[in-house]
Amino acid sequence: MTPRTRRPRSKTGSGQPGQTCIVPDRIHHHDALKGLAQLPDESVDLVVTDPPYNIASKNRLIVLGGKLMSTHEAWGAWDTYHPFDYDLLIQRVLSACYRVLKPGGSLYMFTAREDTSSQALYSGMRR
Repeated sequence: MTPRTRRPRSKTGSGQPGQTCIVPDRIHHHDALKGLAQLPDESVDLVVTDPPYNIASKNRLIVLGGKLMSTHEAWGAWDTYHPFDYDLLIQRVLSACYRVLKPGGSLYMFTAREDTSSQALYSGMRR
């Protein structure tokens, strides 16, 4: 049996208690705004982000585990925003992504298009 080498991971020790250091050339799982804030400008080739979709509602129903319930009940309040607040969140995420992307870099963002205004997308991508 050969010894296994561990890959470097995000680790504590950036000087701030509870902060993580971003290790280059790795996949990271972070809150987008907190993780991106730790990166220098124009330092990333690819950002993949999956912000909340803002689709949980007390009026939309689904069947989960054989039980009829609202999407708000099934998914939780974390996915429910006022439209203005949601657009602001998307603007902040896109702005942070755009700041760290190298020229020619790529951004993939998963979202529910009908709940994201084109104004939020446009204003988040301005430099």
